[in-house]
Amino acid sequence: MRISIILLILFNVNAVFAGCLSENQLMQLTNKEISYLSKKIPPAFKHALADKVAKVRIEIAEGQGCLAKLVLTLPQADINEANVVLDAQPDKKIMLGAQGYQLPQNAHNEADFTVNASTLAVPNADILQTAPLGKLRASVELMYSFITQKRSTVDEAQTNAALWPEVLTAQVVSNCSTKKTTIVCGCIAEKYSLIIPARQMEYILSNEENPYAMAAGANQGFEAIKKSTAWVCED
Repeated sequence: MRISIILLILFNVNAVFAGCLSENQLMQLTNKEISYLSKKIPPAFKHALADKVAKVRIEIAEGQGCLAKLVLTLPQADINEANVVLDAQPDKKIMLGAQGYQLPQNAHNEADFTVNASTLAVPNADILQTAPLGKLRASVELMYSFITQKRSTVDEAQTNAALWPEVLTAQVVSNCSTKKTTIVCGCIAEKYSLIIPARQMEYILSNEENPYAMAAGANQGFEAIKKSTAWVCED
């Protein structure tokens, strides 16, 4: 009888944890996290998700209160690529380490965090970089910042035969139109598309929005193409 009561208590405790978030809520949290990371992290991460080599999911975590767990699977090739970039800059590696930043070293990564079961809100304390969730997010953002900057390197002799998505062409024209006419900008976008693949152009645009990347000279190779293309289209 006593054993039955103990088993019933354990079952009820587990049921409380299991019932904290429904499968639908976990899916909502997963989609929300994917959306957040895709906007926050440079585009090499978004492309890894599209290629299904990176995966994001939210699970139930055991503990006091309503806890969830971010499970993030990263391709080992991307981890290695980012580490090669950072290892080539020992001074930056030391500086980032002193500030508490480090790159992921394992393909499988987890971070527990608290969730409000009614609103699905995550408290600010769990988002800070001192908390597991904030630390993991910052680590992955740093990793794909290095990868995005590395993959943005353009060779003047390279060519591209694949069509750009219309949304990318529109973005390039829109960015350009702050200083030049729409006709000139349309010409520039067309010339870029004959040289630079769509994903690489996304990396270049991402760098332009990142002052740290630009200060590090991430788009140096692109600048030569930018000047020669502008000269042709404005002639």
